[in-house]
Amino acid sequence: MRRNLTILSVFVAVSAAFLGLMLCGPAREHIGRLNTVCSSRFTPDRYAQIKEGVARQTVLELLGPPLQSHDLDWSGGIESLSFSQPKWNADYESVVVWIGSDGNVTWHGRAVTD
Repeated sequence: MRRNLTILSVFVAVSAAFLGLMLCGPAREHIGRLNTVCSSRFTPDRYAQIKEGVARQTVLELLGPPLQSHDLDWSGGIESLSFSQPKWNADYESVVVWIGSDGNVTWHGRAVTD
């Protein structure tokens, strides 16, 4: 009986560790992508064409209109364009492009949020 409890305890511990890794790794990434709505023209190939120095108009032609836009108050003129949003309140794939005061890309990022 004691041996069965030890085996069960080990099984529960290993299962919990595996589940934790899945929720913090590949499964979380997959679920986050399923929970994402992107701009009308967004594709991974189009996003790959976004580089620092690219003009704002080129970004809009590639990705379509942003789903959200706002100025970063602390930045001295940087506009943040969001090309994705969650379907429900959970992790999602964030696609963001920052446009500097010169009208060109200063930074861009794409990742599943935490």
